[in-house]
Amino acid sequence: MTIDAKGAAELYVYGYPFAYNTDEIVNLSEGRSALFPGVPAVEFNAFNIDRSLSGPDAKLVSPNNDTLYNMAAIDLSGGPLLLHAPDTAGGGACP
Repeated sequence: MTIDAKGAAELYVYGYPFAYNTDEIVNLSEGRSALFPGVPAVEFNAFNIDRSLSGPDAKLVSPNNDTLYNMAAIDLSGGPLLLHAPDTAGGGACP
């Protein structure tokens, strides 16, 4: 099988994000994320909070150094999930 330049470009554009994100989920589950170094091993199907602010050595493309990040590694292999979030009494609502 041969891939031409267009096929190689499409493979990279559509395949790389999937491969990168899959690798990051594995790293998060093992507590060795380069993107979120302050997060211990994450729990699947739950929200996990990075309780440390970003510094000058942050690996994110353009991190907010005054923002705490949340992430959720969701395992949908058993079917759909329902995530519950607390009522923010309008504090997180967008107009």
